[in-house]
Amino acid sequence: MKEKEKSWFLTGEEGLKAKQSIRNENYVSRFFLRPKEEAKIVFVDDGGFFCWVHQLQINGSWNNWATCTRDFAPCKICEKIPTDPQRYSRRYGEYFTIIDTREITLRNGDKINNRKCLLRATGPAIDRLADLKSKHGSLSGLVFTVKRYTSTESACGSSFDYEGKTDIGKKFGEEFTKPIDYATVLAPPTQEELNRLGLNSGIIVGSSEDIGKDKEDIDLF
Repeated sequence: MKEKEKSWFLTGEEGLKAKQSIRNENYVSRFFLRPKEEAKIVFVDDGGFFCWVHQLQINGSWNNWATCTRDFAPCKICEKIPTDPQRYSRRYGEYFTIIDTREITLRNGDKINNRKCLLRATGPAIDRLADLKSKHGSLSGLVFTVKRYTSTESACGSSFDYEGKTDIGKKFGEEFTKPIDYATVLAPPTQEELNRLGLNSGIIVGSSEDIGKDKEDIDLF
């Protein structure tokens, strides 16, 4: 039997059992909470898309991500960054599409709400969401108030309080019913994209929990 070819992502149960960007066509927003912050969100899908991602500090901003390819091919970021725990990190995460109902003020002063966002669950949050999916049968259309208590917790929050279920299409519009194309948005960076990041100019790699240091930016990828 031919050995299964390795990939840069896992799906469904395979990804859950393995628990241990840069490119974007439509400027997908990434959901995060600062410590002590909470938000009401609606899950569009059940997730099940898993991969390893580097977070890079470039020009003082941590709003830069790149999927790590180390498990199936040489990762240029891993090769460039010394394996010093103070400067080097990659995080395993499960990705979901959600609707963030908070009102957000953009840098140009405009206010928006009901954003379709990419939510990454890491660490215990992966198991917590798996339990919630098992309890409710599906997360799609479910409304939760989520809260993050400390800077050491997953940036997506650690507390998920169930608020009910909604018809996404009727409440937000049909365009909100379609999950983000993870395989496109999270695809490993090309050499051209790495060059644009300034990979050879002393970037720092940090963890997703550092995101709170940045001002909110709607175009994170």
